[in-house]
Amino acid sequence: MLFGRIQSFISSLVETVSKILPEGRALPDRDWQVRHKGILILLWFHVIVIVVAGIYKGFGPSQSLSEAAIVAVLAILANRKRVSRSYRSVIASLGLVTTSAILVHFSGGYIEAHFHYFVMLAVIAIYQDWIPFLLAILFVAVNHGLTGQFAPHAVYNHTDAFLHPWKWAGIHAAYVLAESAALLVGWRISERARERVDLVLNSTGEGIIGLDLDRIITFANKSAVNMMGHPSVDAIVGKPINKILQDSNIAFHNDDALYSYLDENVHYGVKKMVLREDGTRLPVELASNPIREHNHVVGTVLTLKDETYLKLAEEEQRKTLSLLIATLESTTDGIFVVDKEGKKITSFNQKAIEMWKIPGDIILDRVDEKLMAHVMEQVIDPEGFLVRAKEVYSQPDRESFDILKFKDGRVYERYSKPQRIGTEIIGRVWSFRDITERINSENQLNFLATHDALTHL
Repeated sequence: MLFGRIQSFISSLVETVSKILPEGRALPDRDWQVRHKGILILLWFHVIVIVVAGIYKGFGPSQSLSEAAIVAVLAILANRKRVSRSYRSVIASLGLVTTSAILVHFSGGYIEAHFHYFVMLAVIAIYQDWIPFLLAILFVAVNHGLTGQFAPHAVYNHTDAFLHPWKWAGIHAAYVLAESAALLVGWRISERARERVDLVLNSTGEGIIGLDLDRIITFANKSAVNMMGHPSVDAIVGKPINKILQDSNIAFHNDDALYSYLDENVHYGVKKMVLREDGTRLPVELASNPIREHNHVVGTVLTLKDETYLKLAEEEQRKTLSLLIATLESTTDGIFVVDKEGKKITSFNQKAIEMWKIPGDIILDRVDEKLMAHVMEQVIDPEGFLVRAKEVYSQPDRESFDILKFKDGRVYERYSKPQRIGTEIIGRVWSFRDITERINSENQLNFLATHDALTHL
């Protein structure tokens, strides 16, 4: 049981630590390049600092230049573009901690000079890569321990450290680990922020592209990459936007006018074409928002909506509407469609207007109360007509049938049914069928039949 508790505690501890520690996810290439360039500049700056510090501390030009040459060689190796990012970051990090060791040596082991290590570890942490970070910490430990053992004056400047180099290596290691813990927390927070940004960017179906002031693409999401037909984000980052976005008019080449939306304002509904990798063109609707830092515009975010499916949907909608209109106008029944509240006429066919002899002003206003008033003037029982209509509207899901008799002898069948979208009732459909001839024929037949019966009596 005790062993089980210990095992559970260890598992819980490992899980907690794993959540706190960074995953070491690789930076986007553009971000890494910017950071690496900054570190290389810092390395070359230290080459000059080492020469000046060495001569100032009395080590002579020859030794000062030779020490600086070590860092210069590492800076050159770290700038080799044909090798991997990991290799270059390790070499650059080695150059930074080597600079710290040289400056500590030139200072005569002063404690204040050791602070340089702490600064360099913080710089190395911006790579957000475990390998250079751990190797830098290992370098500090070995340098303080072994160098302190065999050449203590190059690392320390007091007697106790000369006598107990590993003790003081441990003290320095404790501070380095404390700083490392703080750096790792910051690293993890940065990683989580990047994870959330990536999640948001890649969860939308719309293409999102970031541009700098030179109209160069700085970032993009997967939807944008798919729209452009490229294999990965890296394939479009660094490209000018004019290689990808074009005006709908192919002959249009005025960049200033074409990209007029790339300013300090927010723009919506801009119609453009995406030039895909395979040469085809994709219609998009574009929105642009400026990126601001310290109240200055430093770039633009573009949101691209693929209009291909929208246009297909619009075409399908037009076909459906055309079929509906043709169906309404081809029927011999008069049809009115009224909103849910029974106040507004939303649709009708020409047959309904003819059957009810409706004047143009009522049709233009489309107010159901005016239509009801016009109808009630024509029917024999207006009060009964109104009562039955109110009963229908009081029960939105009710279907209804009625016979309407007109003062001029017309007879209509009236049907009413709720209009639904899915399960939601959004209105009501009223249809009217003229059965005057049928009723007259039936009445005539009944009259003849009655007349024949009476004749044979």
